[in-house]
Amino acid sequence: MTRRQLQFAIGLTALGYSASPSLSNFCAHSYFIDRLRIIRYKRCMIHNSSKYRRGLKAGPCTVENCCNKAHAKSLCKRHYHKLVRYGDPMGGWAIAKGDAEKWIINFAIKYDGNDCLDWPFGKCGRGYGRHHVDGKPVPASRYICQLRHGPPSHVGLDAAHSCGNGHLGCVNPKHLRWATKKENASDKVLHGTKIEGELHAAAKLTRDDIIAIRSSNLTQWELAHKYGVHQATINRIKLRKSWEHVS
Repeated sequence: MTRRQLQFAIGLTALGYSASPSLSNFCAHSYFIDRLRIIRYKRCMIHNSSKYRRGLKAGPCTVENCCNKAHAKSLCKRHYHKLVRYGDPMGGWAIAKGDAEKWIINFAIKYDGNDCLDWPFGKCGRGYGRHHVDGKPVPASRYICQLRHGPPSHVGLDAAHSCGNGHLGCVNPKHLRWATKKENASDKVLHGTKIEGELHAAAKLTRDDIIAIRSSNLTQWELAHKYGVHQATINRIKLRKSWEHVS
């Protein structure tokens, strides 16, 4: 007798039923009935799942020459997302494999203008151009800088922008140069693109708050309670270890 059958028998005995010879068979029958219900429930869940309905029953995508499985509205994921974004499953514009590389070789590295050259392909979340070399993602500006000016002299150099528009997708080879991280950080301060102070997404204080904190005669704990920050934050501001760019 299994543990489940034994528990069931003890429960019946506690309710006043006698442990007859047929009790074991009755417990076993009850156990298998429960297992059958679980199996039927799982089959029902699989049959009604979105994956089953979209992937198995919906068939292929209805767009011509598309062999992918349907995801929603009889469209594959790619065409369905285009429908949501552009209102048309064939909306937007497709990039053939190798188009970005051809654009770099035939146009970008030969560009001799002084204006910024915008990267027309995919970009990362920060706005910088993104390219793929041998299946690996690389910054487009770094790749173009390497093709135009040669590889960096040593490891750790950045492809710095003299125009300050790298976050807007500029890949003009004349605006690119190899620079140390310190030089690149100095360029960000010069161009006003360094994310500090109020520009930081997690900033709780403003420039006026910093000036008021440093000139206040209140205790650090009182200032922390007033501005909703920790006392250690007030201490670092007072010692100019943070917000040092605010005079």
